[in-house]
Amino acid sequence: MVVSGPVGVGKSAFAVHVAHLLADTFPDGLIMTELGNRPLGSVLRALLDSVGLPGPQNVGQALARWRAWVADRRILLVLDDAVGQQTALALLPGSGASCTVVTSRYRLSGLAAVARVELAPFREAEATELLGRVVGFGRVMSEQFAVLQSLHEDRIDLGVGRATGGTDSGTLLDRALRRPPQARAEFPQLLDELVGFLYGRWPGGHAFEDLELSPALPVPPGVFVLGTSENGARVAAARGLPFAYGAHLGPKSRPASLDRYRSAFAPGPLGASPYVIASVNVQCAETDAEAERLAHDTAAARFRQKPTATFPEAALPEPRERYLIGRMMDDLRLVHGGPATVAAGLLRLAASLGADEIMLVPYDITAADRARTLRLTAAAWPSPPERGRSRAADREGRPAVS
Repeated sequence: MVVSGPVGVGKSAFAVHVAHLLADTFPDGLIMTELGNRPLGSVLRALLDSVGLPGPQNVGQALARWRAWVADRRILLVLDDAVGQQTALALLPGSGASCTVVTSRYRLSGLAAVARVELAPFREAEATELLGRVVGFGRVMSEQFAVLQSLHEDRIDLGVGRATGGTDSGTLLDRALRRPPQARAEFPQLLDELVGFLYGRWPGGHAFEDLELSPALPVPPGVFVLGTSENGARVAAARGLPFAYGAHLGPKSRPASLDRYRSAFAPGPLGASPYVIASVNVQCAETDAEAERLAHDTAAARFRQKPTATFPEAALPEPRERYLIGRMMDDLRLVHGGPATVAAGLLRLAASLGADEIMLVPYDITAADRARTLRLTAAAWPSPPERGRSRAADREGRPAVS
């Protein structure tokens, strides 16, 4: 077997892993030696010495002795970092049941009739996961956001959630993001790691409590638990963290989670009282009539992207489609209209949810239309609090908007 790939990709580690997996198949031993630019004689003397045989100075005699020893045994030989193929060819067992694994930066095409494994560099997500498994996922994320916070002080929020956004393709997204199956179950522990690194507040006796965050921050970024269910609400409440409730997900969000969050909230160093952010679908135009038309067109476009069980290959009858589109808009609690209508609708929805802050999720499809919704909504909303003031509702009880 030839294992090839660029420097640092993990060829040696892969070869060692394979050797351990196959250890029972080779009862006479696993032998590994580094080739590099070493002369053949030097490599042969090292191999013979490793099996307790004297190594003749004559290269031909040393090679004959090595092959004679290998011929009667079943070993797995790992030749690491082969620069060329000549040394590797000379060391291959001429007969018998032994096998050889060669690692190299080059393909070594002269080694014919062998299995080949070409290792590519890790993708960013794979490299991050490996680093996280070595030093802790909480440290990886906390240091990334520590850098952002040091560059953009008081403008960074860190939202973390157990699931991948409440979509029907959650399991598929987990696979695409290389999330291990146990990631959701480990979410509370991973959150404790994150908070521990950012704020230096660890559960007693935690394995990572002696590690320090770099860069150190006088004011860490705020941590918010994202969720739509009682599970996320319970995790946020137990740690005294703000809860960002995904109201924009419609039927997938459960209002009972807000009651659970408030009733179970445990005041602590990270929060003295419950703080709720509600993400809300919004679409704003110059007039109510224009917004109504845009909302219906957008909802229809989104609706038609989804396959239907009743009419999988044909268009729905128009009355039925109109009814289902309207119901979808109601389920998503879409706040739409002219600027004044949207502002009033957001206030009503915030009051019904008891939200301290509203996070706008533009329902529009294009970037330009989303920018229009945000611009018009911002113009109709009361002036934002001055920098440095609390994010909580203003003196007139209006929620903050983000």
